[in-house]
Amino acid sequence: MTADSFKGLVNLDTLDLTYNSISKVNPDVFVDQGNLKTLLLHHNQINKLETTSFDHTKELKKLDLSYQNNGMGNTNWYALNVLTKLEELYLEQVKLTSVDFAQGEPIVLKSLKVLNLTFNLISTISDGDFAILQGTNLQFLTFSNNPLTSIGDNIFGGISSIQTLDASSAITPEMLPSLSQALSNMDVNKLVLQNIGLDDLKSNYFQGLGNSSLQELDCAFNNITKLDSGSFGLELKNVTQLNFYMNTIAQIDMATFKNLTSLRVLDLSNNSLTEVTPAMFNSLNGSHIEELYLHNNLIHTISPQYPFRGLKNLKYLKLSKNKIKHTFTGSEFEGLKSLQVLDLGLNSEVTLYPNTFSNLTTLKILYINAAHLRKADAVPSPFSKLISLVTLDLSNNSLPSIDTSSFDNLNSLETLYLQHNNLYSTWDPSKGDPRLFLRNLTKLKLLDLSWNGFKVIPDKVFFNLTNLIDLRLGRNKISHIAESVFVNVKRLSYLELNNNEINVVNKTILKPILDSLVSLTVGYNPFSCSCALLWFRQWIDTTSVRIEDLDDCLCSSPPDMAGMKVEQYHPDARECEDKLSVYAIIAMGVGSVVVLGFITIVFMFRSYCIYGYYYVRARRRGYEHLHGDNNEYDYDAFVSFSGEDTTWVREYLETELEQKDDFRLCLHYRDFRAGGQIVDNITESVEKSRRTLCVISQNYLESQWCKFERKLVVYKLFAEFKDSLIIILLEDIPDEKLSKYDKIHRTLKKQTYLQWPPKAGIDRHNFWFRLKAALRGNRRQEDNTINV
Repeated sequence: MTADSFKGLVNLDTLDLTYNSISKVNPDVFVDQGNLKTLLLHHNQINKLETTSFDHTKELKKLDLSYQNNGMGNTNWYALNVLTKLEELYLEQVKLTSVDFAQGEPIVLKSLKVLNLTFNLISTISDGDFAILQGTNLQFLTFSNNPLTSIGDNIFGGISSIQTLDASSAITPEMLPSLSQALSNMDVNKLVLQNIGLDDLKSNYFQGLGNSSLQELDCAFNNITKLDSGSFGLELKNVTQLNFYMNTIAQIDMATFKNLTSLRVLDLSNNSLTEVTPAMFNSLNGSHIEELYLHNNLIHTISPQYPFRGLKNLKYLKLSKNKIKHTFTGSEFEGLKSLQVLDLGLNSEVTLYPNTFSNLTTLKILYINAAHLRKADAVPSPFSKLISLVTLDLSNNSLPSIDTSSFDNLNSLETLYLQHNNLYSTWDPSKGDPRLFLRNLTKLKLLDLSWNGFKVIPDKVFFNLTNLIDLRLGRNKISHIAESVFVNVKRLSYLELNNNEINVVNKTILKPILDSLVSLTVGYNPFSCSCALLWFRQWIDTTSVRIEDLDDCLCSSPPDMAGMKVEQYHPDARECEDKLSVYAIIAMGVGSVVVLGFITIVFMFRSYCIYGYYYVRARRRGYEHLHGDNNEYDYDAFVSFSGEDTTWVREYLETELEQKDDFRLCLHYRDFRAGGQIVDNITESVEKSRRTLCVISQNYLESQWCKFERKLVVYKLFAEFKDSLIIILLEDIPDEKLSKYDKIHRTLKKQTYLQWPPKAGIDRHNFWFRLKAALRGNRRQEDNTINV
């Protein structure tokens, strides 16, 4: 940078010079930046500051000098003395060996609120080292990820207050008493002690905090195995939030929390708890606790003997992502008089009883998504007492039906998620009159019915939804919508009809909502680009409604227009009036040709048709899990790859997984049945394999056989309810190239994939570790859950 690099920019507020090769801060560069507030210099090569480096930037409030390649351990920090208004200082990973980086210089940053000293080489913090912070009211101070061996008992002397102190990955459990003593009589709000090697909580760890104002204690990412009656003394009586996320806690004594009289938030998520016993939370009875997080444990049993009875102030209870297989009778939630949010989602099997939620009249949000809930049509309804409920999530279950009266008492409900169920028979004309289970939801604003296999939307099913704003009907099989179905939902603004079997968008259907409609999603339908589409085509050109996926609105018929964008179809209004009678004759002719063509195709491509038959059958069943799936597989994985990438498969994949480990791969050049047709070989190999590894490269994307192999994996996903796909990206492929292969492009956007590292080292080690973990996990137990 030269002296005139920023000349004339007198009103510059923020200057970002990160990721460059700056080696020194020349004050002449900033001669016109007297109003500069933020200066970002991280990721450069600065190893020294001039005494006058910041003489022209005295208004600075934020300075980031982190990540200097050469370190700044020996620099002259007196340059900071002129920054009397500095509020944030970042010195992360600059090879500091002491927090006394002022080295005895008379520097005091009284306005400082944030000081970040993480990832340095600090081994000792002695009394007086923080002299630079005399009189400050810090919002955030961190010296995490330093190799500390000792700290003084008065290291914070002179600091007025610290809102949050982070010592994660810096101290050892043996240093906790010294840290607690240093914080005694200190105005500190939050103490973060993540990843410090805690495996037990001893009574002397927090003795010095008796007179502090500590409210939040974060002990996440440690190795604590149990919480007993001696874990918390009287010193933590002011603590309101306690975080034990990501430990290995498997046991909690009945007197564990007796001294935490101010506790309001307790996070025990991601631990090893296996059950909720009647006495587990007895010591919290009558307390002020409002939030209890128990998700991501191993809980399989919840005692019916009133396990939460005394938690009368509890508002949030999260039990999701466990292994709960339980019929809830109602006693489990007795005493929760203030509960507003209950999360039972992503469990093994939740079964509801008519009185399940009878004690939860204050409940506002209920999640039972992906909980293998098989029945929600009990009479009387288990939801009948939830008169305050605002949000109900029953998505990603296998619900076959809902009783007409199931939601009758949910007069406050505003959001209802029912996607990914099997509710198609509820409105199937062949099953009798449609069940109007939405009839009393007059306050409903958002309704998601996607992925249910609906074929028709009958009249009056939405008649009373006068406040409905967002309706999602995408990814069904809808071919018919009753003409008056939207007549009473005149506030509807967002409508999703994509991925159905709709041939024509009718003016009569949309007319009641044209004034309120803001967004319409209608792509991936088999549009008939004929005169019947005239109104919709003209409306596209004139409407202010956003058609979110207009590029995906394609003609399916007539044959000469198949694949053409609807937007490119320009029917003539006058001709359409004259041609209506002719179209009937043409339709008969086209129908005959289609039938003959279909018979020919079925004969010539019978293997593909077998695949298509099972794929369609799986979708018509609503992606129902096929019971009794105890197949033994011959291979751990079928490898789908281009012949151009055979060398990589032989040298790396086959060597690492088969020769160095015990995996059995199915490789076409070695394992295909001799003399068999390639289509039959591919089909048999995919069926005999637990997983399919797609090794994606530019060659792979252009291969027709690889495309067929991917389709078979899709069949396994929908027909067998198994996500059997592992994606390996062998090379960097620009997004614009991937976008040409729409389905694989969308798969990469939505699904986690493995990127092959070009060079050997830790990244390649991690690649093999993650790949083998995925293969072994699927070996142990078939994954029959839905990812949401």
